[in-house]
Amino acid sequence: MDTPGKTERPTVMQVTTSCVKILYEPPTNSVKSEVIRYIIKYRKDGESAWKSKPETINISQTITGLDVNTVYEFTVTAKYEGGKWGPQSNPVRFKTEHIGNCCSCV
Repeated sequence: MDTPGKTERPTVMQVTTSCVKILYEPPTNSVKSEVIRYIIKYRKDGESAWKSKPETINISQTITGLDVNTVYEFTVTAKYEGGKWGPQSNPVRFKTEHIGNCCSCV
């Protein structure tokens, strides 16, 4: 594969006051076995700096410690055999709840 594929846009599966569970699919123009890791980046709406979660082999991730009633943006990037990173997915935006159960994402 010459050009790494772009990871599909993440899907928000669950949101609470301080966490979110997201799901993402491998890039459509790659072979699953070529993807060895994913990295999730997120930021609050209006901020320029991204925060990163540790690299993972999973196609879902739960992010905790988010602020209540706040808009966030997430992207996912695939890492391929040989260490090459593909382009970031299109971002997904969501807002944490202002009331409800804290961190019930599982």
